[in-house]
Amino acid sequence: MQAYVDAMQPGTNLGNTLDAVPTETSWGNPPTTQAMIQHIAAQGFKSIRIPVTWMDQIGQNDNWPSDQTYRDAFTATGEFPFADGSKDAALVATLKPGVYTAEADDASGGECIAIVEVYEYP
Repeated sequence: MQAYVDAMQPGTNLGNTLDAVPTETSWGNPPTTQAMIQHIAAQGFKSIRIPVTWMDQIGQNDNWPSDQTYRDAFTATGEFPFADGSKDAALVATLKPGVYTAEADDASGGECIAIVEVYEYP
């Protein structure tokens, strides 16, 4: 095992650029290209650590959708629906068992404070 580790030296780290949302350039880093990887190799690096989290976006919502699907979901879970025209957001999604992360931002993509509630819905 040590021989494999030794053969990878020296190595470098691309950083968490591929974890940036919504794209890898969102944190101000350039896009990862073949030319970039070749440049790193030309500098003498034999390995590159490329951390990434693979995830799919489940859905998004901006402003309250007042359609019947959402009204039914609120009624079934015992919650109250937002008023028509509300700027609150809601999402109805079918999720497989697992670990999820909720991300929220304001309408311009900036930081915000959010309360996230999750309910089991038939």
